[in-house]
Amino acid sequence: ILTMTERLRYLFHKHLARTLTAAERTELNVLVLDEGNDAAITDLLNKAWDGSESEGVSREARKALLEKIQAPVVSIRPGKRWIPWVAAAACVAGLLVIGLVLFNNAKQSGQHPVAFTEPDVSAPQSSKARIVMSNGQSVSIDSLSAVTDGLVTVTKDASGNIVYSGSDNELRYNTLVNPRGSPVATTRLADGTQVWLNAGSSIRYFASNAGRERRVEVSGEAYFEVAKDKMRPFIVSKGHTAVTVLGTHFNVNAYDDDPSLNVTLLEGAVRVDHRTAGENIPASVVIRPGEQVTVSNANSRMSVNKKVNIDEVMAWKNGLFGFNRTDLKTVMRQLTRWYDVQVEYKGKIPSLSFGGEMERTLKLSQVLKLLEQSEVHFRIEPLPAGGQKIIVTP
Repeated sequence: ILTMTERLRYLFHKHLARTLTAAERTELNVLVLDEGNDAAITDLLNKAWDGSESEGVSREARKALLEKIQAPVVSIRPGKRWIPWVAAAACVAGLLVIGLVLFNNAKQSGQHPVAFTEPDVSAPQSSKARIVMSNGQSVSIDSLSAVTDGLVTVTKDASGNIVYSGSDNELRYNTLVNPRGSPVATTRLADGTQVWLNAGSSIRYFASNAGRERRVEVSGEAYFEVAKDKMRPFIVSKGHTAVTVLGTHFNVNAYDDDPSLNVTLLEGAVRVDHRTAGENIPASVVIRPGEQVTVSNANSRMSVNKKVNIDEVMAWKNGLFGFNRTDLKTVMRQLTRWYDVQVEYKGKIPSLSFGGEMERTLKLSQVLKLLEQSEVHFRIEPLPAGGQKIIVTP
């Protein structure tokens, strides 16, 4: 039987080799959060950092690694010299966010730990998703076996994916609703297109292959791998914005409470059209892989970002929270959707950004403890009508 330190060392080296399973990664996160392991983890990071030099990593590369990780955490008060060191070591170790907790900044600066007055909030386990059929019938995904809509049959495969089969000459539409606090839902549409739907999202889509086009309406966030069909364009719309493709992979982030709508292309090519209220002719732009179109919800201005962090955009589909100079309120919006909680800000909250990745299997308390290594504090309180709320204070 391995001791705690031996187990930590074992998981750490598996992480460096990129062979950790999802369960092992979560276990490593929990061990890192344990203050009793600070000395052992510091020793592991020291050796990893020293080893990067002995293994011939150039000074320029080491400096670039340091700057890459140090940059995401801003508004750090002067004098905290441990931040660059931990960031650099964490970069070599591949730990990113995890590395920021190793010196227990809460203990050094007198911060209070995350407080809980109710049981912790676990990551979503069972699906709350449901399909609303064309006749208005609502079917829970968990209880779905086989249901028909016209001549189309809707089933669920062994992996829990929703599958459409059969054909119908009548154009029908279904709606897949995946509420807050529900795992990512997946479906294969009638044309073979694969769709992943994030928590707090919904899509209205064709349930048959009738019609000259394939039209989908999205609210929230969805990732599409579109089946090729040159005769029938695939169109994803949200309000006055439409994305037109023939066959490609792309992500649409269109939450109503976000400051902008974002379309990110991974493969192929898409055209994004946006019509400002009162205008008849939409503005159009074609983007290539690795590019992103942003439409501001405040002024409808459309812009193109040609240098997108794809890992951050696709983190949710890959079971991660991914941050890259991400501001606090954006981080908290992701947490409220995933854990189905509310958030309240009290006092003057400092301007902070965060970088790194965390497993979405972590409990809410573990995520907050990682975030609390900056200049912000959290506590979880029960709501009178049920559910829980995160209180954010400086």
